[in-house]
Amino acid sequence: MDLLRKQHERCLANCQQFVHLGSVAEALKFEKLVEECMKNIEILKNAYAKGQPVPKCHTEERTFNTVKIYSNLTLNEMVLYIIRGINLPAPSGVSPNDLDASVKFEFHFPSAVMDGRKATGGKLEVRVKIREPLSGVDLQPVTEKWLVLEPVPVLSPPERQKERYKLHSFSLLNYDRERLERKLESLKRKRTG
Repeated sequence: MDLLRKQHERCLANCQQFVHLGSVAEALKFEKLVEECMKNIEILKNAYAKGQPVPKCHTEERTFNTVKIYSNLTLNEMVLYIIRGINLPAPSGVSPNDLDASVKFEFHFPSAVMDGRKATGGKLEVRVKIREPLSGVDLQPVTEKWLVLEPVPVLSPPERQKERYKLHSFSLLNYDRERLERKLESLKRKRTG
């Protein structure tokens, strides 16, 4: 069950990322995977509730595109790595091989004004990590082992055969609405009974 929930969360996150980026085709692929995961979770829940054995399952290798982002960074954060200094001038009396340099980084916004500082010469090799690439969406194919339940013949009540919405946000709202309606119905029965 935990593995199915993790798959569901991963698909939901990817779907939301692609919706945010405006990639409808990729978002719809993950929407279908979200629905598949929810269906499998429901099958497991129903089997457990009815005392039935766990349905047969297997793993498949599935490849899909994901957005390469650093989710641990916010849109306003960046990580700067100083790799090395190149042709840094040494003060008089110090040989370039004995130079012990340090770097202080200040990000001047909106303009990188020198404010009385003088250029020392030389170059720094740096690596910058930001949440999303500046050049646009960076898709990378990912292949994962995916848990899949074998199909179980289940007859669903007519109320469950309602039209499914295509966009995830509507599906989620529909699911929440149905869940709240069941809770309200239960509370009404308790109050009147």
